[in-house]
Amino acid sequence: MRELKLDVEITLKLTILNALVSYQLTGKGEDHWNYFANYFIGNKPVDLCRDFINYVMNSRYLARYRDSRVRRIQNTCPQIARLSISNYLGDLVSLWRLLSKVTNTRGDEKTIVFAVKMAYYVGRACGLDVSAPMEIPIPVDYRVTVITICSGLMPVMGDLNNVTS
Repeated sequence: MRELKLDVEITLKLTILNALVSYQLTGKGEDHWNYFANYFIGNKPVDLCRDFINYVMNSRYLARYRDSRVRRIQNTCPQIARLSISNYLGDLVSLWRLLSKVTNTRGDEKTIVFAVKMAYYVGRACGLDVSAPMEIPIPVDYRVTVITICSGLMPVMGDLNNVTS
């Protein structure tokens, strides 16, 4: 049981760290996450922060803004590494607040919300009873917004006279 708890803990921390740097990828998100999984299957972390930075430095999907990603990990990883993140699976709102504090952000940023979402998935994949909180904001995705406006599904602010009910 202790080993399972340890595996969940490490998996959660790695997944949250990866979610925090999963923006403007240089390839498909699915490929990025497969690379992440395979990387850590082959490279069991000994020093979480150092090993995660090595992953960031080696991932072709994280090549853009690599220095910013490494800085974010250097600033957040030590705090995440020393916590029992799995204790937050019963209250993902608390995890969301914790990640906002650790990253010094408001919390509605896509990577913060995404990190909580990924923690939820890890908990579910590990067979834990985890529920998705409704209090966490849904981030506005730029590409989805542009497509929505261009398709006419949502009026542009200056075009409110053309709204039909």
